[in-house]
Amino acid sequence: MQALHPAGPIIGSLVALGSLAWSLRQRRRHRLLADLPTSKVRGVFIGLVELNGTAESENPLTSFLAEKRCVDHRWTVEEHWRRTTTESYTDSKGNRRTRTKTSTGWETVARGGDGQPFYLQDDTGVVLVLPVGASIDRAPMFDATVSRGDPLYHGKGPDGSVRGSTGRRRFREEGIPLHAALYIVGDARERPDVVAPRIADADDAEFIISTRGEERVRSGLAMGSWALWTLGLIAAPLGLFIAAQASDFPPPPDVPLRLSLVAVAAYLALWGAGWAWMAHDSIIGLRERVRQAWSLVDVQLKRRHDLFPTLQSAVAALATHEREVQTALAAIRAQ
Repeated sequence: MQALHPAGPIIGSLVALGSLAWSLRQRRRHRLLADLPTSKVRGVFIGLVELNGTAESENPLTSFLAEKRCVDHRWTVEEHWRRTTTESYTDSKGNRRTRTKTSTGWETVARGGDGQPFYLQDDTGVVLVLPVGASIDRAPMFDATVSRGDPLYHGKGPDGSVRGSTGRRRFREEGIPLHAALYIVGDARERPDVVAPRIADADDAEFIISTRGEERVRSGLAMGSWALWTLGLIAAPLGLFIAAQASDFPPPPDVPLRLSLVAVAAYLALWGAGWAWMAHDSIIGLRERVRQAWSLVDVQLKRRHDLFPTLQSAVAALATHEREVQTALAAIRAQ
């Protein structure tokens, strides 16, 4: 019996391992968001925080297509094409033949966008957000498909055309409108210019800016994790079946089946080990965040302990000085 073709098991294993690793990563992010408490802006502490509020700016941008006030926007212009090509092929009898093939599609002919720092505002105050480096879920702001006679066709798009153009263009834009509700997870640090926090990108820290809200972000991560897990579970045995079919002398049916069961068992074992490691890492991370929060409380209490005696002495000295001044003024008036 000829050995199974090696390409199938190798490809199946790589797809399964890659899907498993990415699935666990998505699940880890999901657990992180579930563990994070939602803070108010006034209660932002140093470290990873989760906030809800609205996007505000004193000098907002104007989006390119929708022409709406915003703090971030991205736009694309796509042109529809239809192309006919002639290709050669060999038929079942070994004869060379030609055939005509027509294909259609969309090609991006222009794109752009802009963004700026903005403030997240809730009922307790505002905090500065520096969005560079964030994973941003933008909201749709503009979507239109027009023909050449429409003013938008050349007004917002380039003058030239792609090969095989059908005279149709699709204009799309998404962004963060001014006053839009936002869900933000990011690293908080003190601003260098004023005594206030700011949210910005940091090494190895989650940074999410989303117009979809916390529940939709978390559900998207969970669904993506399970979809990748299922893909890996299918890919693990599928490579063996492909290898069996590719062999010149296919093995008995029970051989690929037994090997597939072994592959599935190995995949589930790796998944279980990865899940246990992820859960342990999540618990450790939660413990460290709690310790950090308590340390910040201790810092604030220490500041108050050191500040109040000094403030009391200053107030007492000011009261003594004012009393002496008033006594001196009274003596001068009495002369």
